[in-house]
Amino acid sequence: MRAADWLLPGLGHWRLGFRREARKYVLFLGIWLAVVVLRRERIVQLYDFAGPTESTVALAFLALWPVAWALAARRGLRRLLSPAGRESLSQWQIALGMMRRNARCVLGVRMLGVAYMIAFLCPVLAPYDPERTPPDTIVNKLAPPFSTVYVLGDRERGEIYCRAFRLEEGGAVFLDRAEEFAHARVRLDALGEPHGGWKRPPTGARSLGGVTVPFREELHLLGTDDVGIDLFSLLVYGSRISLSIGFVAMAIAVALGALVGTAAGYAGKWTDFCLMRVVDVLMAFPRLLLLLLIYAAYAAAMMDTSIFLVVAVLGATGWMGIARLVRAQVLSLKEQDFATAARALGFGHWRVMMRHLLPNSLAPLIVDATLRVGDTILTEAALSFLGMGVRKPTPSWGNIVEGGAKVLHEAWWVATLPGLAIVAVVVSFNLVGDALRDAMDPKLRH
Repeated sequence: MRAADWLLPGLGHWRLGFRREARKYVLFLGIWLAVVVLRRERIVQLYDFAGPTESTVALAFLALWPVAWALAARRGLRRLLSPAGRESLSQWQIALGMMRRNARCVLGVRMLGVAYMIAFLCPVLAPYDPERTPPDTIVNKLAPPFSTVYVLGDRERGEIYCRAFRLEEGGAVFLDRAEEFAHARVRLDALGEPHGGWKRPPTGARSLGGVTVPFREELHLLGTDDVGIDLFSLLVYGSRISLSIGFVAMAIAVALGALVGTAAGYAGKWTDFCLMRVVDVLMAFPRLLLLLLIYAAYAAAMMDTSIFLVVAVLGATGWMGIARLVRAQVLSLKEQDFATAARALGFGHWRVMMRHLLPNSLAPLIVDATLRVGDTILTEAALSFLGMGVRKPTPSWGNIVEGGAKVLHEAWWVATLPGLAIVAVVVSFNLVGDALRDAMDPKLRH
């Protein structure tokens, strides 16, 4: 092996004839280079002005990306050069191999990878501040995709926003969203350099009669919402909230469900009866109704709502099905020889449950949790749509759809684009969960 094969992801694969794998590594390395080159000014700005935790996370993710990718390429090359026999593979290695050969699973994993990459890099990728409302909402609001807004400086009023402008002998004339020259003429000598935004400099200038007028172009790739905030920036920052809430809430639900299910299945008798009746009662309530009741009670007591409350409520209402699944596994496993041997050796009940029974129940638990993450994201979006979830100005995909529903007839993109993002992520989780379920089924292995 050459040293460059280990340092440059994909080079060793290409040299040894594994062209398909090489293209995959080169593609992701190219994406990293594109982000660094195209957003270099924003990266330098984040580095110079160390601010919130999200900026630190984004910079750390950007720095570790090529390192992690080089290590993954090195491990993949080793696996291709010295493949292990099937008899020496573990259950998880066999399942992982089956998932790699499942085209739908690969598609789902790639889509989720892109979504979480965007969530980690939201301060780098977002061109505008999603919590800053533009000074001129009349011009900025409900701008269609690929529209441009021009910003000029006014020494008296600060900034002037317009869809277009022209310079004449009597001054500058501005075109608003109704395509009528509604603004009065402004003298050329009264126009100065525009300011505001994220310290973004002017991108152009026009001259007339020896007077130069600088301006800034603000491109809105996906348009703007009903108050003029860039929709692409809202979607990027909203991914951070929606994806993290879905993942963390499901982690809480898995922890609660695993503990209750393991205790009920192992203890049996009255403990099992009491715990399962509590689960049955909670499952009898529609989840959305239960969520609204708990959320309303806590919100009224705390006089405020937060993301932590949303996560806690979603986690506290999503563990019942997991508890029943784990209980069924433990009831079967505790009668097998390895569990009987552990009890005969004098191990305590807690050790038998946590070290022997629960680890052997992880396969169906992980499959079920993967499928439930998408459902949790949908539930969070529904809560935010109803005004009971994440509140503005903090963006989430749900409250973006809620804002776009009010202007759906005149600005379809505000509600449609975040809705498509939710659908794509939920479908991706379902594809991965279905593939994982098939891979963990011994009947489908060849």
